Amino acid sequence: VSMAPEPFRARAARLIAPLLALSFALATPAYALRVVNWNILNYPGTSGPARDPLYRVVLAPLAADVVVTEETTTQAGVTEFLGNLNTNEPGQWAAAPFVDGNDTDSGLFYKPGSVQFLGQWAFYPNPSYQLRYVHVYRLKPVGYSSDAAEFRVYSLHLKASSGSSNEQTRYDECVGLRDSLNAVPP
Repeated sequence: VSMAPEPFRARAARLIAPLLALSFALATPAYALRVVNWNILNYPGTSGPARDPLYRVVLAPLAADVVVTEETTTQAGVTEFLGNLNTNEPGQWAAAPFVDGNDTDSGLFYKPGSVQFLGQWAFYPNPSYQLRYVHVYRLKPVGYSSDAAEFRVYSLHLKASSGSSNEQTRYDECVGLRDSLNAVPP
């Protein structure tokens, strides 16, 4: 019994498959970042020191690379929260400079071994009601040189409470945020 010759494509696939598998095995894996967001309620306030151990308990198992907070009230709050992160992982955390707006603000905490901090800015999303900033942070994973690897973290706390005027204010803030996002370069 004679068999038909094996088609060229089948032979090529059989030869290339091991090489392809080897190249995948040797390739550097894509880098994943873990980003955590937390509204830390008028931090530090008078209860910051009492809450600090609780923050450490929650943050420890999360293995975050970036933590962004809302309702941070002062540079002292940024410094204190940074201390919580460095208590869990000594010397591994840094913080973006605090930008103080009209109400509570945000904080950005990051591991310089994981991401590079490129800069920040803040804006009021509703110019007619300047309550809280939208904070924008620019980051890039360590080991990536392309500008295309840059990403932005937007941190905001919209107007709270119920009622039609508060709902309209939140809507206007969302429109301002959307307009800003629409203006981001590709």
